[in-house]
Amino acid sequence: MKVVVCALFLLGLLTPTRCSSRTQLIKEFLEQRSITSLLLLHCVQELVDQDVIRIASALRQSFHGSVYYLDVTGAHFRRHFQWHMFYERYKTAITLNLECSGMESVLSHLSDNAYFNDTFHWLMFGGRNFEQVTCLLSAQNINYDASIMLVFDRGDRADVPRIFEVYDVRGTVKRRGGRVSFDLLGTVSSLNQLPKRRARSQDLEGIELWTALTVLWSPLRWNWVGGSNCYHFQLPSPSFIGFFHPFKGPALFPGTLPRFSVVDLAFWFDLLGLISWCGVVGQIQTKQVDFVLRPFGLPSGRIVLFSSTIEIAHGTFYTVFRHPKSLNNSNIFMLPFTNIVWLAISLIFGAVALLIALLIVCIHRTGRSRSTLDWLVEQSLLGTLGMVCQQGIHHRIIRWSSNRVLVLVAMCSSMILFQFYCSFIVGYQLITPPKTINTLEKLVDSEIQMTVENLSYQHDFFRRTNNPTALKLYETKILPNRYGGFVNLSFGMQLVRQGGYAFHCETSYGNALIIETFTEREICELQQVQLYPQRPVHLPLIKGSPLRELFKVNLQLIKESGLLAYHHARYYTPRPKCNKQSSTHTEQIHLADVRFAFVLLAAGMAASAALLGSELVFLHLRTWWHEQQIRAIPAGFRLLTPTRCSSRTQLIEEFLEKRSITSLMLLHCVQEPVDQDVIRIASALRQSFHGSVYYLDVTGAHFRRHFQWHMFYERYKTAITLNLECSGMESVLSHLSDNAYFNDTFHWLMFGGRNFEQVTCLLSAQNINYDASIMLVFDRGDRADVPRIFEVYDVRGTVKRRGGRVSFELLGTVSSLNQLPKSRARSHDLEGIELWTALATIDKLQSQSFIEYLNPVKRQTSYTATIHSYQLVKLLEMKLNFKLIVILTEDWRFDLIGKNSSRGVVGQLQSKQVDFVTTPFGLTTERIAIFETTIEIAHGTFYTVFRHPKSLNNSNIFMLPFTNIVWLAISLIFGAVALLIALLIVCIHRTGRSRSTLDWLVEQSLLGTLGMVCQQGIHHRIIWWSSNQVLVLVAMCSSMILFQFYCSFIVGYQLITPPKTINTLQKLVDSEIKMTVENLSYHRDFFLVTLRGARRTNNPAALKLYETKVLPNRYGGFVNLSFGMQLVRQGGYAFHCETSYGNALIIETFTEREICDLQQVQLYPQRPVHLPLIKGSPLRELFKINLQLIKESGLLAYHHARYYTPRPKCNKQSSTHTEQIHLADVRFAFVLLAAGMAASAALLASELLFLRLRTWWHERQIRAIPAGFRWLN
Repeated sequence: MKVVVCALFLLGLLTPTRCSSRTQLIKEFLEQRSITSLLLLHCVQELVDQDVIRIASALRQSFHGSVYYLDVTGAHFRRHFQWHMFYERYKTAITLNLECSGMESVLSHLSDNAYFNDTFHWLMFGGRNFEQVTCLLSAQNINYDASIMLVFDRGDRADVPRIFEVYDVRGTVKRRGGRVSFDLLGTVSSLNQLPKRRARSQDLEGIELWTALTVLWSPLRWNWVGGSNCYHFQLPSPSFIGFFHPFKGPALFPGTLPRFSVVDLAFWFDLLGLISWCGVVGQIQTKQVDFVLRPFGLPSGRIVLFSSTIEIAHGTFYTVFRHPKSLNNSNIFMLPFTNIVWLAISLIFGAVALLIALLIVCIHRTGRSRSTLDWLVEQSLLGTLGMVCQQGIHHRIIRWSSNRVLVLVAMCSSMILFQFYCSFIVGYQLITPPKTINTLEKLVDSEIQMTVENLSYQHDFFRRTNNPTALKLYETKILPNRYGGFVNLSFGMQLVRQGGYAFHCETSYGNALIIETFTEREICELQQVQLYPQRPVHLPLIKGSPLRELFKVNLQLIKESGLLAYHHARYYTPRPKCNKQSSTHTEQIHLADVRFAFVLLAAGMAASAALLGSELVFLHLRTWWHEQQIRAIPAGFRLLTPTRCSSRTQLIEEFLEKRSITSLMLLHCVQEPVDQDVIRIASALRQSFHGSVYYLDVTGAHFRRHFQWHMFYERYKTAITLNLECSGMESVLSHLSDNAYFNDTFHWLMFGGRNFEQVTCLLSAQNINYDASIMLVFDRGDRADVPRIFEVYDVRGTVKRRGGRVSFELLGTVSSLNQLPKSRARSHDLEGIELWTALATIDKLQSQSFIEYLNPVKRQTSYTATIHSYQLVKLLEMKLNFKLIVILTEDWRFDLIGKNSSRGVVGQLQSKQVDFVTTPFGLTTERIAIFETTIEIAHGTFYTVFRHPKSLNNSNIFMLPFTNIVWLAISLIFGAVALLIALLIVCIHRTGRSRSTLDWLVEQSLLGTLGMVCQQGIHHRIIWWSSNQVLVLVAMCSSMILFQFYCSFIVGYQLITPPKTINTLQKLVDSEIKMTVENLSYHRDFFLVTLRGARRTNNPAALKLYETKVLPNRYGGFVNLSFGMQLVRQGGYAFHCETSYGNALIIETFTEREICDLQQVQLYPQRPVHLPLIKGSPLRELFKINLQLIKESGLLAYHHARYYTPRPKCNKQSSTHTEQIHLADVRFAFVLLAAGMAASAALLASELLFLRLRTWWHERQIRAIPAGFRWLN
């Protein structure tokens, strides 16, 4: 039978006929629909369809797509048709002659398998049997999405042109009682006037569609059905549909509104993948309904369940809670200073109290008016606390000059500290602190308890999630909750309003409850955290629904008309905004803000909350990325036109043209009979080929040397032909294999004659790898046949040295060079071979196995580039089907570049012990010669990190508010005030000599003037005279004005962050900051001095930095990451490291202030990081393409985000943030106080010595008086 069909085909091709109207009709149909693939269903053995032979002949010349033929009367029609339907899925047209016999069985098979859909464009010929054909099609499963054009023959068959009636066949939903209609498009007699398909009416003709709906706790009454958890009811009217956003009946169907049967369900996703019809999932899996009225998101597990339309909304599931004002300290009165400052204040003022107590003891010895204990308690302890708290002090304590200096310095220091303390408290009340609980990890680590809205959506999430943070949240906060973890919306929001509780819910309607019940302050304190990514919400239809495009188009029209936005605004309440503005709003002080004062007063204890600073990293979620390679359909025999030219010559010419060859080398054995036609080939190529042509005899004595010379100079688009029938081919192929000439640089065309087994066995032993470009041609048929018949094979391998085998894939059997088959896309399958890779341990001591180290769960604080690259290699291993053998090395060993060694990653690459390297490195000039590059998988992030000093030029911030000229003016003016007061004291002393002049001068002139400057009191006797009253008044007003300017600068200094001026390497070199470098050979290689005395770097700034800061460092210059970051945190040190994992350590150990102080400077340009392969690797293009696919799919970015931690952002805003005062900021106050205390102690010692000497002198004078001596008045 096949022989008869082939004969009919040949007869149709050889006999020229006039193209029939049916042929032109098919051509016009293909052109109008932009068809790329055609399937001709025929019954060529029957008289009604014998013209399919001429149709095939005409289409072969005019149609450039794929054409397939299938006999509907064949025994294996159904199996062959199903195979075609599986592979041809894009722009496929199918023609069918309904006059063939057995059409009822054929159409029944097509209907049962739902082939009348929008994927395939049908062109059916009904002959003249209109009633019979329409009756037959009306019984088929033809739905709304069917694309069927039906053609009937009108008029006499002999008429030219032929007359046709063209109908558009369409339906609604057949299984819901929809009927099939036939719309007349027109009557035509010319193909140029084939009528176009009209826009179909969006009218479902009142059919009944079934939908599923979950009503949860709806108060509506439903009808119970059969003891199941499902309910059935019918919508009372179309207007009722409007209540279910976003489905709006009249808007979705502009024509006749269909009726809807709604199935109410109690379950959602717990039946996923099970055979059940209950629940939304069960109804849509078993296709009991047409679509689902309750929308849901589109995760990967649900894609196979339904057909999506468009995004009608976006999920708004958030965890809502009231953010506490202070996380780390329940006592706001301890916030202004750090613990070290509080400790310094306690020690320094404790020493002041001891010095005052020492003076009290001395006073007690000279005058015993009161007990020593009273003085000690009243003056030493209470007096010191009074100065700290800006209170007065007893005047008797400052009679001695030593104590006056001590009191003066202590009062100045306490005043400065008090200004910083007050500025912080004021800022705390006026400025809203930042909300730092902004991630799920921080919420887990906080003391906030949590509940979840009682929805099956939430239960399903915690059953399926692998997120470690979400699981920890569920186990530590939800399960132990005393309310059961899952509560309703109103009760959950009530807990949030009380404070200390977080509630996870759908905020689209939760926000409405917040607006109704929460106050303005409570709304402003709300914070939202995302538990899982928000998914787009779809209106799901059953899989393969014929209504998909209809719903999709009309929902898009609803969206563009604004109705979707209108209903979304109605039923999705946005997050309420906080109307409080810090500049226009003040709040009362609540008990919670100052509760520590009452706790301190009642219990005398201070409690501070410890900050839990550990953060968990998301568990590595592995997504299986699988790409099914659709193999090309084997090409059949083609009927070609014979030519007179030599087939072998034309074969070479066609090969050169297809490969765009610019240089050709003919390897020949012209002296042997098997290759004597090479002379004619050379003559023909000289006329047709415009590139360079070289000839080389493989049997020559100097063949190897000449061939190697040609291979060295001809490196671009070079083709090589070789006749494998020549003698000595084993030696020639062995030489080619040993020198790896079978690579992607050279395109080989080999002729194997008729020795298939011998040639394939010979080539299977050669070094042919994945990148080989070899086309092998065998001669089939008699040598005298014209045209000659050839079998063309594509020869490919994997990696020969790793046990890969050579395969021969038949491309086709040809007899003309114009139709030389193209090389097919090769399968990305390495057939399970073992590939060796080198991996550097970087001298890391691990407490776990190295495989566990390469597959971490938590965020790493060690070298992560190897882990990142290893994850990409594992993806390549799964995709390319190879086994991985890992060779561990100790380091990169860049110092071995160009040396004969196999140590380190460099040694393994140079000696080609491995196939590629998993530990990546950058691309520099000296490394290009040792490896092949692929694509950039990361970018080096080597930076020098340091805490920028707040002030560069002044170590004493208390002198910053005024310039030097202002301080000089203040000293001169108030010095003159002191002199005037001293002049008044002299005048007072002359009139009343109650005290010595020296006491008054020291106490009133000096201490009184300084007291006015420091906003302290003054003795009342000094203002008895009117002249001094004016002087004191003006001095106090002036000092008050200056004091306000001084305080405003200090407050601004605390609130405003100064600019970071050390932003270049040169400025870092010129600064006083010391420096260390991470102990990696990568950094040592940068500063390396070669054997010839040259350095890797010639940057003078880098060399100066190395010589002045790195080499003289007391820690050796090169330290590990943790110690280097510890030095950076202490301040005054810079640390050069790989910040991709250094940032992870910064996030874990640095405070917010320390992160904001960080600055980065670039030591050398950041280089792209590659996955290196050995030089000349056959896997270069394969790895390059698949790494690019991984990059485009987002997996590269995903792993990069996991293992390359970005620079932490500073959350401090100068207008919304206050900071604690550190010891370094106020050290000058303590230095001044310490100096005053030392001076006071020295004066006290000198005064005691002077007092003892005066007492001794007085007693000696008394002893010198004679006994019995009396003074006479």
